[in-house]
Amino acid sequence: MKDVELKTHVSEKVHDDFLLLVRAYGFNTKSELLRYLIERELYGVVPHLQITAPGAGMAGKESGL
Repeated sequence: MKDVELKTHVSEKVHDDFLLLVRAYGFNTKSELLRYLIERELYGVVPHLQITAPGAGMAGKESGL
């Protein structure tokens, strides 16, 4: 599968406001916040998915199916 890069264009003010929001919620980087949001959505859709420590990737675990 070919890698795809998503490019967005936002103003500098929007970018700065997003960084302030990220830090206000206790995250150090945008990536940490986005990873948290994605994990939360995946866990809601796939309850048997285990999210491991940052940088370690994801591991699926069967829940007795």
